[in-house]
Amino acid sequence: MKLDLSPALATASYRSFRPSMGAAVRVTRTAPKWVLPFPLAGTVMELAPSWREWNLRADMRTFLTAYQARMDALGADRVLGLIRSVVPLGTAVLLCFEALDGIEPDQQKYTCHRRALADWITANTGWDVPELGTIPPPTLDPEPPQALPLPFP
Repeated sequence: MKLDLSPALATASYRSFRPSMGAAVRVTRTAPKWVLPFPLAGTVMELAPSWREWNLRADMRTFLTAYQARMDALGADRVLGLIRSVVPLGTAVLLCFEALDGIEPDQQKYTCHRRALADWITANTGWDVPELGTIPPPTLDPEPPQALPLPFP
């Protein structure tokens, strides 16, 4: 059964987020120590790992089990309601600190709680929650750009 999922959901890191992606939603216990170049729509502290869960990170599978058990206790309707309370319309982009460049998508949930949350949402709703924050490798242009002629002799 699919639930009504307004707003659409996605994830990204604080550093890779761009306002064109949607509305930024903090899902971390602590805020970035740098000034963000974009406004936050809000914070959903209930979706941030608890300090107890955070201290389990030495074994990410144990962390993941504890974190997802807490999401199970909240339930999909509550989790989505918390996100909707911050971003009622449009795309909510759930942010944390982890850079995921070079990490295979099926392994990201073992590195980053936002991806663990995204997987949990998908498993409990059927809704796809894409990661927007990975930066694709640069492509080499086969021909370098040509210099433009100057407008005067």
